[in-house]
Amino acid sequence: MIKEAYRYFIRKWFNLFSFDTLKSNAETGSIRGEILADYNRLRDVKNRKYICNAPFRNIYFNIHGNAAPCWLTFKDSDSFPGKSMHDIWFGEKFTKIRENIKKYDLSGKCTVCNHYINNRNFVTPLARAYDNSYKE
Repeated sequence: MIKEAYRYFIRKWFNLFSFDTLKSNAETGSIRGEILADYNRLRDVKNRKYICNAPFRNIYFNIHGNAAPCWLTFKDSDSFPGKSMHDIWFGEKFTKIRENIKKYDLSGKCTVCNHYINNRNFVTPLARAYDNSYKE
């Protein structure tokens, strides 16, 4: 009876913060579920569907025309005007980053934020800069 009550409480707790989904998805990514849950507790944004919202809401250009979701991901980036903004946004490189983010995988181009979050430094990741409620 106590064991069942405990399981019920834990299930409700995880559902309250959507940790059950995060934990199961995060186990396959580069960030463990319990670290992701701790990180998400400190985030100000209401929608915590993604660990980083940058590739879903942002395109950043440097002075050379290179485009990336954030300024930490410029390695091997597409450039404008070599490619149109549409081709960059819907292209292979942005799509790959989005797919990785959906799997809670910050390896590859997102290793800086991956390092900070996995070391429980939840203040420094640039991913937090994209936690906002601006309309898309």
